[in-house]
Amino acid sequence: MSYKYWWCELATRGKGNPCKAHQIREVLLHKTILNTLELEKWDDAALLEVIDHIVITPEGQIHIHLKNGTVKHAEFGGAQ
Repeated sequence: MSYKYWWCELATRGKGNPCKAHQIREVLLHKTILNTLELEKWDDAALLEVIDHIVITPEGQIHIHLKNGTVKHAEFGGAQ
């Protein structure tokens, strides 16, 4: 099985991994976002209307910035 991974923004622009973030499996990211936002299923279009951006720290914390100005927090618990 192949997985998509998420890195820091600069890593996706071909600049290595300057923020020292861990690889995050897309499946785990989706699951964490769904649980944090209390949603039942993933819907790209609907989430794009609600989420402004997502920040993942090297410590495994996720900050989901919503378009209404609120920020939801969760943790991955370190390297994934």
